[in-house]
Amino acid sequence: MFDVTFAAAGLVVLSPLILGIAVAIKLDSPGPILYKQTRTSLFGETFSLVKFRSMDPNAEADGVQLSREDAGETDPRVTKVGHWLRKTHLDEIPQLFSILSGAMSVVGPRPERPAIDRELMADGLEWPKRWFVKPGLTGLAQINDVTGFEPETKLEYDLEYVRRRSLWFDIKLVCLQLWLVVTDLIPLTLQLRRTNEDPERHR
Repeated sequence: MFDVTFAAAGLVVLSPLILGIAVAIKLDSPGPILYKQTRTSLFGETFSLVKFRSMDPNAEADGVQLSREDAGETDPRVTKVGHWLRKTHLDEIPQLFSILSGAMSVVGPRPERPAIDRELMADGLEWPKRWFVKPGLTGLAQINDVTGFEPETKLEYDLEYVRRRSLWFDIKLVCLQLWLVVTDLIPLTLQLRRTNEDPERHR
């Protein structure tokens, strides 16, 4: 009930923003507004995850790879609008539909691509242990800013979540994530406003 209520309310409240993001993506670069990617869910099953497109359509033509932006570097595959979407996590909004369909929860380990799952398991990580709960939009690893470039730490946070999982813990993590989105969005909005201002007005 928490998942469905949160996702439905989020889609209604964010509908004007969703429309604005769709227009911005279309004006910024050629290609679709959304993109689908196969991700791992409960017990190793897979589902189609949908996000706002933040990269060039052929970003993974050379194979599956993590974005260098997650390591604090520049990724030339990321579009101008995509950079802002990824920075503010707004590219994740379409995953609310995956929550409504039951493929995801609001809180849980971030679903990874099967190819990367296999690589991590080949490296000896007990990665499948994080598959005992549904993948989530946010979670302990996400609010602690741990990315796929730190798989060991990410796994530790995910397993801690599995142990501590409860409705109240989920609500706490959601509140923390919303706060982080707001604190990221405000300075980026101010920066964008300054960029668009006419410098002649300040002379």
